[in-house]
Amino acid sequence: MKARRALTLALGAALVLGLGACASTAPAGSASGSDASESSSAPAPSAQESSSASQSSSPAASTVLLDVRTPEEFAEGHLEGATNIDVQSPDFADKIAALDKDADYTLYCRSGRRAGQAKALMEQAGFTKVSNAGGVEEASKALNLPITR
Repeated sequence: MKARRALTLALGAALVLGLGACASTAPAGSASGSDASESSSAPAPSAQESSSASQSSSPAASTVLLDVRTPEEFAEGHLEGATNIDVQSPDFADKIAALDKDADYTLYCRSGRRAGQAKALMEQAGFTKVSNAGGVEEASKALNLPITR
């Protein structure tokens, strides 16, 4: 009987921990609507990526800031000093192939999803120092950079 109770408690604890790991951690202001252009199968920024971005008051001078949204979204407002390379563009792989693989890159988009896609593609291409700062508003606050409109 004690063994069955211990097993039940262990399974219950595993269930609670498993559900907690699946809980959404999106910032309150980011649920303003769905972004049809972003794939739901792409990974969202991990807690480690989000916390490391928020610990930094500003990007290091050697960090390259990449906005992976469309040129139209970039024109509507982007972080000061960012370069636009659209992850959905057919020539995205060619554009990142021209970048220095040893440099530090911080990526952002509208919500963090496309930046996650771009991060994965860059890592597959051999980049090792790539971080996802999330959405443009979140990245602006975390990196202490203004949004240029």
